[in-house]
Amino acid sequence: MRDLLFILREHKANFYKIYKLALYDFITPLRDTYLGALWIILSPLSQIGVYWFVFGLGIRNGKPIDGHPFLLWMLAGLIPWFYISASISAGTLAIYSKAAIITKMKFPTSIIPTNTILTQLLNNIPLIFIMILSYVFNGYKATIYYIQIPYYIIAATLLLIGISLITSALVMAVRDINRLVGTVLRFMFYLTPILWTTINLPPIGLKIIRLNPFIYIIEGFRNTFLYNKWFFEDVKFTVYYWLVTIITILIGAMIHMKFRNRFSDLV
Repeated sequence: MRDLLFILREHKANFYKIYKLALYDFITPLRDTYLGALWIILSPLSQIGVYWFVFGLGIRNGKPIDGHPFLLWMLAGLIPWFYISASISAGTLAIYSKAAIITKMKFPTSIIPTNTILTQLLNNIPLIFIMILSYVFNGYKATIYYIQIPYYIIAATLLLIGISLITSALVMAVRDINRLVGTVLRFMFYLTPILWTTINLPPIGLKIIRLNPFIYIIEGFRNTFLYNKWFFEDVKFTVYYWLVTIITILIGAMIHMKFRNRFSDLV
């Protein structure tokens, strides 16, 4: 708990710096490209098109899921996954990528993973708006359930920060962690019901699958846009998610503080 309190104080003292760094890291890569900010949506949209063609048309032959077009059902899972996947990948290398800073000056290193996650959130926000427009254009009216969107974004962000505190510290000591994380993410993508439905899973299979806390976020987006359900309707899953998130953040704070003073030597 002491480690977490230290990190929280460091975040509070550097709140403005986190915001400025996230904005800088968001804008800088776009300056050297002709299409600029369009790349934020072009790359994900191309992936969405491929997944829809292969899984929606090729495998499912255009069949809807629970009465909803496959594309719209898929979007509610794929858009948050883009944020989750990109955040874990970038978060793992967050401190290592800032080696030039931490070796030359005293820097509050605990804010680096947070800054990285917020940068990925800025990348993902345009996709969320595109997703909302996709539902509206297909006859889905905006509902009061949309107020849950910030809740699920905050929930995902906190867990991602906790994970990044762990992986960004470990990768400084063992570079192979980055490759391991990439491999795990590829497995998670196909083991998470983003492109497929859990309707045919036996009860035990569903319980095992739902051990993955990010399914809470995926299901949450679908409940918000498609099924009109509140997050508190599934009390057990909500409690489980926040327990995992709190434990992950506590472990992340502990591991970060353990390696913190050695970061400059481990570069």
